[in-house]
Amino acid sequence: MTELQSKFIETFGLGSDKEKQKAIFETDGPTLIIAGPGTGKTYTLVLRTLYLILSGKAKTSEIVLTTFTEKSAFELRDRLSLFSKRLGAKINLHELITGTIHGICDNFNNTFIKQTPLKKNYNVLDDLTCSLFINEHFEDIIEPFHDGEKYFGRWKGKWDTIGRIKNFYDKITEEIIDPNDLTDSSDDFLQQLGESYKRYRDLMFENNRVDFSFQQRIFYDLLQNKTNRNKIAGTIKYMLIDEYQDTNYIQEQIALT
Repeated sequence: MTELQSKFIETFGLGSDKEKQKAIFETDGPTLIIAGPGTGKTYTLVLRTLYLILSGKAKTSEIVLTTFTEKSAFELRDRLSLFSKRLGAKINLHELITGTIHGICDNFNNTFIKQTPLKKNYNVLDDLTCSLFINEHFEDIIEPFHDGEKYFGRWKGKWDTIGRIKNFYDKITEEIIDPNDLTDSSDDFLQQLGESYKRYRDLMFENNRVDFSFQQRIFYDLLQNKTNRNKIAGTIKYMLIDEYQDTNYIQEQIALT
C-alpha cells in the first residue's frame, strides 16, 4: 500500500471498507460500482477521480467526469475541490472535463463543427423550443401524414401529436435506428414515422438547430470516423459516469467507443 493510499484511507474513513478501497485504488481496466441508494457510489466515484489525479495516473484534462444534471455536475466538482483540500492538495479543476453527457457531447461537436451537419453558433432546442419548432414546421413535418381524421392514423389533437411524435423521434435517435429501415417497413405507421423523422432532422440542420438527442447522435457519428475517434480518445485516459444505470443506448455506445 502506498503512502497516498494510506492517506486516503485515514482521511476518508475507508479502513473497514475493502470494496470501496478496491473501487478507488484499482485503476486498470473498467470498473462498475453496483450498490443501493445512499451507499456512497458518488462519494466513491469522486474519490476515485481524485486518486487518479493525485497518483499521477492522469492529468485533470485527461479525465471525463459526467452525470445527468448540471446541478449534479457542479456538486461533483465541488466535492473534488473539498476533498482535495482535506488532503492538503492543490489541483487545477478548470481542465477537468465535467458536465452532463449532453454538454460534453456538445463541446466536442463544437470542436469538430466542420465535420458535423451544423454550422457555428447553432441553437440547442430544449423540450419546449423543440415542440415550438415542430409546430412552426408542422405543414412539412406532420401535416402530410394526416388522413383527414388522425395524424399517423393514431392521434387527433395537434399538440398531443407533437408531444407524442417527439418521443418517437428521440427514441429513433437514441437507439441509433436508421430511418430508412422504417420507411422500408411494410407497416404504415413506421413508414410515416420514418419519413416524418427525416423531414424533422433535415429541417433542424437546415435551420442550424439541434435537440438534446441529436447532440449525442452527432458526437456518436463523429466517433465512427477513425481519425476523429483517435484524436478524441487520445486526449482521454479515464471516463467516469455517475448514475450509469440511467444511461440510454447511445450514451452507452459513446462510452464504450
